[in-house]
Parts: sequence; structure tokens; C-alpha cells
Amino acid sequence: MFKGQSNEPLIEIKDPETIIGPSMSVSGDFKGNGDVIVDGKVKGTLKTKKDIHVGEEAVISADIVAENALIAGSVTGKIVVKSKLEITSSANINGDVTAQSIDMEAGATINGTITMENPSKTKNESGDSATEKKKDD
Repeated sequence: MFKGQSNEPLIEIKDPETIIGPSMSVSGDFKGNGDVIVDGKVKGTLKTKKDIHVGEEAVISADIVAENALIAGSVTGKIVVKSKLEITSSANINGDVTAQSIDMEAGATINGTITMENPSKTKNESGDSATEKKKDD
């Protein structure tokens, strides 16, 4: 997806539940339901049911799970995004990335595998779409 003339991110967080500021360095397993902004250092895991924004100065050594994500900093770990992942030109990712949709700017680096999958189109063992209903005779 092209952004046109605007440098505005496609994923915006207007009312974050958690902010890890630039002077913060934390470690542990973090799990929440709201939006998260990381501008500091995190080690462990980050999981949220909403969106995560990783700022340009952020250094993360953690697995990340979110609905949507914007990555502008450094991430070492597995990233799983259920919907949209936006990767800016300043991003440096070392780990596997899984998302339904990815928007990546020129200059970003990813060292790992990229998997794009749509959960609603996942096939079951018989090859039928998981969202299709079986018809009874």
C-alpha cells in the first residue's frame, strides 16, 4: 500500500494504555488489552489485544504479539501481528515476522522469515476454508 505524499503512519495510537518512555528499561512478560507505545528498552515478551508502536529509539529483545503494529526501532524476537504491520525505514528487525498485511518502507531491514497469512482464510484439514459452512445432504 502506498502512502502518497504523506509521511504520516498508517497505524496511529491516540489513547495508549501503556507508555514505556525513552529513559525506561524494563524486563519481563507484559500482557495487556490496550494500546502500547515503546520508546525505551524492553526485554521479555510484549502481548496486547490492541496496537503497539515501537519508536525509532526503542530497543526491544522480546517476542511481540498485537492486533496492529508500527515498528520504527530495533526488535530482536518474533513478531506476530493479526492484522496490519507497518515497518518504517528506520526499523531493524532480527526475527521472524507474521502478519496479515505488511507495509514496509525502503531502508528497513529484516533478518528472518516473513509469513503473510489471513486467519479467516486458513484451510482446515479437508482443504475447505475454515469460514465455510458444511452443507448437510
